[in-house]
Amino acid sequence: MNTIILIPSKSRLKIKTLEILKKSKYPVKIVVPESQVSMYGEKHNPENIVGCPLNGIGTTRWWCKEHYFNDYEFILMIDDDIEELIRVIDGKDTIVDINELIDEMKTVLTERDAYFGGITLCANRFYTKERVSNNLKYIAGAMQIYRKKENADIIKCDYRHFEDYVYNILYFIRDGIICRWDNVIPKTKNYNPDGGICEDYGSLTIRLQDAEEKATTIIERFPGLVKKYYKKKSARGPACVNLRLNGYYKKI
Repeated sequence: MNTIILIPSKSRLKIKTLEILKKSKYPVKIVVPESQVSMYGEKHNPENIVGCPLNGIGTTRWWCKEHYFNDYEFILMIDDDIEELIRVIDGKDTIVDINELIDEMKTVLTERDAYFGGITLCANRFYTKERVSNNLKYIAGAMQIYRKKENADIIKCDYRHFEDYVYNILYFIRDGIICRWDNVIPKTKNYNPDGGICEDYGSLTIRLQDAEEKATTIIERFPGLVKKYYKKKSARGPACVNLRLNGYYKKI
């Protein structure tokens, strides 16, 4: 078996995503800080708990690839608070079969010589398209799939906030292609203040404050590939600075 599913988690013992993965034909591991292995092991099967020695979601993703690409060709990473995965077909919602989606993702990445893919985060069905786009469009950290690239360094990002944007950019710069399923949407809680990234920062307020600085750093690092804007408060999240990738960017 050449595929594994990893759920990075921190201080969230109730992992909603496990319901989606109950029928997974692929092994599932929960990746947690080393200090929380025992805590998670009391709630879940201890054999499925893996301790990561690094802090922050960016470096945790890198560690997962560094660790599991020794034995697997594909790594699917999915957030711990996903309630459902929805696929919009002919304007109608359908519940995703996780095995079918993963197999499709593996096939598309292989056929298109790509090494990074995932889904959109936009819940507005109007913007969904029944396609897999390959330009620099935002692939959410909610669910991402990585394919091992032989004789290549594993791409690393140590950001705790906006790490998914940076990984999008770094993979696109390296490979000239990323694969986004434009009609697959997660049902989840954005900026969940309990556990996860907010736990890393200490609070949602501190996380949002750091977002301003990180956004400026990222656009300076990748001129022309990304810009920042201010997002209004909505039912899906607080008012905050956010990033927008340049979908017209072409690798030279």
